[in-house]
Amino acid sequence: MSRLMMGNDAAASMNEEFNADDLPEVNWESYQEAGILTPLERQRIESISMKRSDVKSVMDTVRQTGNVEYIQLFIKLLNGVHKNEALINILYLIDLLFENDKAFCVQFHDIDQNGTDNQNNPFTAFLSLFIRNDIFITEKAFNCLSKLFELDADKETRSSLYNTPEDVEMYKQLQQLERQNQRGKAPEYGYRHQSQLESFIEGIASQLKNSGDDVRKARMCVRALMRLLKRNDCRAILNKVKGIPPLINLLRVHRTNVQILYEVSCCLWMLTFHENAVSFFQNEALVPKLHDVLKSAQKEKVIRIILATFKNLLKYSKFVTSMVNVSVPKTLLNLQKRSFEDKDITEELKSLIETLDAHIDEISSFDEYRQEVLSGHLEWTPVHSSEKFWKENMDKMEQNNFYILRELIKLLEDESNADNLAIGCHDIGEFVRYHNRGKRVITDLGAKARIIQLMEHPNEEVKKHALQCCQKIMVKNWEFIK
Repeated sequence: MSRLMMGNDAAASMNEEFNADDLPEVNWESYQEAGILTPLERQRIESISMKRSDVKSVMDTVRQTGNVEYIQLFIKLLNGVHKNEALINILYLIDLLFENDKAFCVQFHDIDQNGTDNQNNPFTAFLSLFIRNDIFITEKAFNCLSKLFELDADKETRSSLYNTPEDVEMYKQLQQLERQNQRGKAPEYGYRHQSQLESFIEGIASQLKNSGDDVRKARMCVRALMRLLKRNDCRAILNKVKGIPPLINLLRVHRTNVQILYEVSCCLWMLTFHENAVSFFQNEALVPKLHDVLKSAQKEKVIRIILATFKNLLKYSKFVTSMVNVSVPKTLLNLQKRSFEDKDITEELKSLIETLDAHIDEISSFDEYRQEVLSGHLEWTPVHSSEKFWKENMDKMEQNNFYILRELIKLLEDESNADNLAIGCHDIGEFVRYHNRGKRVITDLGAKARIIQLMEHPNEEVKKHALQCCQKIMVKNWEFIK
């Protein structure tokens, strides 16, 4: 997953909105006077606040005092402080430490071992900030919380980062808790914060639905999802809270913002790993929307992630059909003409083209086409738009005195079925295009007169395909017809 996401600059830019020197000043003494902080706690928060422009100094100070002491202080402040100025400073420092000290983030995650004490529960503390009417506070809360949930089931990472004797003892206690959980004394580990996780993802979905064209709010949500969707359970939850449609909609709303297009595509790619991915994208026209992005994409990272998404979708026949119908193979062939620094893209293009060609052969057999025509119900399946199919099957169209062609022409008699009329006109036009006596055959079978009538049909699709079919019948150089 990391190879495909190398182009992501989200983590590096999380603190761009506020530089350390731009943060509002906070009178920590007033919090001591109000009884929120002890003198020692005030000294600790002031110590790192003064050094906030120097990441190393902040990290050294925290380590010297002890991660746990600072974590407990931060959670106390998140629960007890209500002024935005103070919360902005607190969140900035927490995010700074999360970004630069993995062990601190891991221990912050594990500080509440039983998951029931709201006073020491970091997840609850961050969730409580979502109601704040301040984009920086919401943004930082999203960022910090998504990092914690990213670690929620990452036992290997946690165990490798507990190095001090105190850390080892904490980890032993955590392992003991997990053994108890396995005996049924508590929920299985990794789901201790399930209710908070669902609340968080529901909050993300709500923000997505209301983000409009707000770039900052959109990226706030998508950055969080890029971490969360590494977890399979988060993919299912996002679908459950109906967060996938507004996520896909960002491809349209922010179609000129390359970074958002990339980040959204990363999220969609991760969603395709879920075993029920096909149901996630039901009625969302995912392939056409990603294809629109791919056609105009210049950045290699965008091209790479969309190709990877298409690759994952190939196991679902519905998406293969959609790729063929919107001419993804043609776009892939055009991309092959470009030179890419990333040679993996070239290999991926070759692989996708070969796979799609094989699928086209499989789903474009004449037997399948014959069954569709005889069923009396035409659909825009890949066979209709496959140039290869029409080139290779003209002799089969002649069988039994053009039996299948005659049955196709009969479908033009039912005025009420617009799909049959439009697709029928299209297919007759393709027959004219590829059969050396196509015009004569169609005229002799009486189809030409009926198609001319359909040029006046009230349905625009029927009218369009009837017109194109007539042009192919009347014009010698049909290849110039648009």
